[in-house]
Amino acid sequence: KLNIIERLVLFTFLFVPLKFFTIKLGSISLTFSRILIIVLLPIAFFYILKKISYNNPIRINSIYFNNYAILLFIYAIFSYLLASLFYNDLDFSNRVHLSSLSFFESMFLLPFIFYTLVPSPKKQIIILKKVFKYLKIFVYLSVLQFFLDLIGFPVSYESIGEPAPENRSNIFGFDILRLSSFFGEPRDLATLIIPIFVMNSILDNRYLRNYEILFILLI
Repeated sequence: KLNIIERLVLFTFLFVPLKFFTIKLGSISLTFSRILIIVLLPIAFFYILKKISYNNPIRINSIYFNNYAILLFIYAIFSYLLASLFYNDLDFSNRVHLSSLSFFESMFLLPFIFYTLVPSPKKQIIILKKVFKYLKIFVYLSVLQFFLDLIGFPVSYESIGEPAPENRSNIFGFDILRLSSFFGEPRDLATLIIPIFVMNSILDNRYLRNYEILFILLI
């Protein structure tokens, strides 16, 4: 059974690809996962300080945080500084900052929180299984989105309060909604559907089922 902190970690992972759950304040995008990272990061540091004060060993996954991760971090910092220098006065400079922030969140902050606050490998597997199980359910919700469009109730949002009625395509003369479920843009759902189904099958130790392969091809 997961405790409150572990459940928050679970939801932090879950909301990463679900870009619908984003609050936009001007040029700032506050995703639900980002909000949870802000909440959990001080808790993770407090957990480490507590371990140090009691002279207990700090268990952070050394397989993930190895020398290659350090090199990746240095390279990412260098790339960010270089991009900020060259694109500082251009219109998409904000995108450089936001993209870099998303990269550091996904590659370093979220794994740091995960391995610090959930040191048990058994609990880590439970969280990952639940995350991909729930993501699979969100993928299936795209079917509901499709049928709602068929009966004249198109529902298409890229984030909270940001409708996207332009997400439509013409296929064989039929005007249909490009499905996105809660993944933000349709291309995000199309990109993530294969990893979600494959990770579900890996974590369940089984092959992809025929209906799953058909569903992937249809989406």
